[in-house]
Amino acid sequence: MDQAFFSRINFKDGNFFDLQSVLITMHPYATTAAAPDPDPDPDPVGTGNHANQKSILLFFYFFCVIAVFWTLKPLRTSSVVKAFGPDYYPLVKQGLVLLIPFVLVGYSVLVCRLDRLRLVFSITAGFVGMNIVMWTLFQTHPGNLLKMAFFYYIDTYITIMAVLFWTYLNDTFNTEEAKRHYGFIGAGGLVGGIFGSLISGWAGNMLGDNIILASTAFLLPIFPIVASLERYRSSPVIKGICPQGTRTASEVFLEGVGTVFHSRYLLGIVAIVGLYEIVSMIVDYQFTAALAESFASRHEMAAFQGKVFLTAQLLSLAVQVFITPWILRRFGVTTGLLFLPIVLITGSAAFLLVPALATITFAISAETSMSYSINQTSKEILYLPLDAVSKYTGKAFIDMFVLRAAKTIGAGILLTYTLFLKHHGVPASALTFVGIAALAVWIYVVLETTTHSTQIFKGPIPSPETPLPKPGNLSVVGAFSPMKAPALMPVREKAFSA
Repeated sequence: MDQAFFSRINFKDGNFFDLQSVLITMHPYATTAAAPDPDPDPDPVGTGNHANQKSILLFFYFFCVIAVFWTLKPLRTSSVVKAFGPDYYPLVKQGLVLLIPFVLVGYSVLVCRLDRLRLVFSITAGFVGMNIVMWTLFQTHPGNLLKMAFFYYIDTYITIMAVLFWTYLNDTFNTEEAKRHYGFIGAGGLVGGIFGSLISGWAGNMLGDNIILASTAFLLPIFPIVASLERYRSSPVIKGICPQGTRTASEVFLEGVGTVFHSRYLLGIVAIVGLYEIVSMIVDYQFTAALAESFASRHEMAAFQGKVFLTAQLLSLAVQVFITPWILRRFGVTTGLLFLPIVLITGSAAFLLVPALATITFAISAETSMSYSINQTSKEILYLPLDAVSKYTGKAFIDMFVLRAAKTIGAGILLTYTLFLKHHGVPASALTFVGIAALAVWIYVVLETTTHSTQIFKGPIPSPETPLPKPGNLSVVGAFSPMKAPALMPVREKAFSA
């Protein structure tokens, strides 16, 4: 496939995410007429039953991953808040960043040495075992230390399983299949979130800590799902990304770091991810503090959170199916990336004017619904031009380490408030000023990143079956070439224009 193919990809015109395509993929076996491709692949994909079946399997894979998280997230949060109080909640969250480097190195070791099937099986089996261990400990030693460990465990779970899913997805679909099936697969995570929130919201009080064991049922189908997906592989199984001792796990890890810091484009993604996490932590703290004042027991608090998150997930699904395709088709990726910060400014301003549980619930519902739909979809588009090494290492570094480092910065802001400002009578709503400032920078970074990145979209998107380049040859269609001033100032092109 030559560069002419990619030059015809027009995000603004909705070739990737138009409403009709999303609705068609909601019925995967439906057929639709398509204009002939003037530069077709010799073996076109995305139109046969195999592609449809892969799409359905990946839908349920994503459903299972997210359902576990949203089933346990309310219990994770309420356990820590009730054990240590809302003022120490940011400190607990900050401690997680100390674990992430070890998690990232461990993940790099597995990626380096295991093929994709064994990688998914090993990590999923590990979390099945850990769920059982956590449930057993809650029955025998339900102390505050265990509640803190459970908090870190759930955050580690979603960090690893989300990165693993998206990496597996990028290694499963090629460009043509992604155009048709991405919306349907993404909806699987939203439905999983709705289902998990439904369980925690309406069965949380009844199940209590047994909900940990119940959530394990969502992990078990991943094994037959991925085993079935492997039957559709056209390429041989690769035993890790550093076979025959060509690279060590530490070299893979360092490549991920170097990949990010040598690309202005990826640094823009770093800023977008980081600023979102900081703002999200502020809104989450304000919501948690309001909940602690309104509910006496952690199970009641968890049940209310479950209801709120269920509503947000339903709204997120509606946004993903109807608003996201329309925004991307009508206005382009830049607008899609700006949608969440603008919505957050609105919600934050409402809480600043009326600091009550109702207004902060509105703000966090808006944040949750937008972040898992239009913002996630638009952000993932930014990764499409990356080569395989960058997807395995650079994206993992951003989604694991950078994300948690940003949470640490957010926790530092919240600790400054709880340890100093709160005792002087400063209300939690005052944190909104910090959030609005971060949102302003976020908007600026989005405009700068999408303006200066159009040269990346001049070449073809690498196929997931393309062999990985050798160390030292990292490239993302020119994105990792030496940064020269003229190359950083291309004219904004149609792909990101409004």
